[in-house]
Amino acid sequence: MYKLLDTDKANKLFSKLGLEWSMLAQSSLVRVYKFDKPTDALEFVNRVSRLANSMNHHPRIQLDYISVELYLTTHDSGGLTKKDFELAQNIDAISDSQ
Repeated sequence: MYKLLDTDKANKLFSKLGLEWSMLAQSSLVRVYKFDKPTDALEFVNRVSRLANSMNHHPRIQLDYISVELYLTTHDSGGLTKKDFELAQNIDAISDSQ
């Protein structure tokens, strides 16, 4: 189990993420990605799924036509852990390469 981050550590890691990310009540990270076509959005979801499987850390994914909303939290720990921020950075890396 990953250790729950205190407010200072979570804020420090959050400041290293892109401006597109939001932090909800120190309990989850959220970002919305927009795409030109529904097929691009679906392909992104598939890429996130493969990444999440490789990290054994699975976000909540909401797909709506050309938008994908991701929610990252560590359920076992009851909030944000280092693993959420690592996944967020890796998701940004694959979104940049799309």
